[in-house]
Amino acid sequence: MKNAVSKLLLVIALLWAPFVLAQDVQELYDAAKQSLLNGDYQAALDKISEAKDQIAMDPNVDPNGVFKNKLLPKIENTANAMISIANALEELFNSTQNELVFPDLSPSVEAVNQYTLQAKNVSEQLLAKRDSILSSYELDPEFRNAMSNAPSFKQVEQLAAVGIVEKLSDKFTALAVVLTDSINSISSQYKIAEANLEKMKKSAAASNAERKKLEKQLADLSQERLNYMNAISEILMGETAATTDQMQMVLLDQDLDTVFGNAIESEIKRVEAMGPVDSVAYKEVMKNY
Repeated sequence: MKNAVSKLLLVIALLWAPFVLAQDVQELYDAAKQSLLNGDYQAALDKISEAKDQIAMDPNVDPNGVFKNKLLPKIENTANAMISIANALEELFNSTQNELVFPDLSPSVEAVNQYTLQAKNVSEQLLAKRDSILSSYELDPEFRNAMSNAPSFKQVEQLAAVGIVEKLSDKFTALAVVLTDSINSISSQYKIAEANLEKMKKSAAASNAERKKLEKQLADLSQERLNYMNAISEILMGETAATTDQMQMVLLDQDLDTVFGNAIESEIKRVEAMGPVDSVAYKEVMKNY
């Protein structure tokens, strides 16, 4: 009786084995698919390889060849395509960062406009190249949507929407340093020349020619300082010198580093506060450069 039961259990086990293995292949396929949706491409390939090994050991687990000939090859091609896309996006991110170099220009509204236009063009080209990479591979909609969660995809989005703005702000900061250093130097020279002229006026030994020479020096320094004031006020206000008398008075009364610093810091905080920016919201960011 005991032997009969053992034989019966053995027969049942042999009959059920293919179904159990088939279930394992299905589970491996489902796990591979979920790994792709989660962005774990290597895990997906490992599951696919494991399923192939099971079928190779026992073809009965895939009697119709559906997994071997259709499902597994398709999911494997999808995994390889997603890996290629991720690698291409990573390369695009690195190359864009390395190639984005703003030229050295004298501080002016034209320089600001040129830097801003360059930043906009780089951002637009970056997103266009990203879309081109995505469209060059055939993916089912669910996997194409999953690519937006890939780290390399998010890097590109972040660079286009925020990273380039930060680099632009760095360039504007450099312009501010040039302007503030220059105007502070001129102001220092002006004060020295002004003090010398006062001494000269009180000195009987000073000649009329020397006084005129020093007065011209003061006039030149004053005009040079005014030119820098005009440049600063135009950059900050986006207006010509004729309409920025109030701004010039503010600049004369305040520390220039503080004025520039506040303006730049305010813009950086505005951009950072926006959080994740998609392709649609990106256009709004660009409008407010």
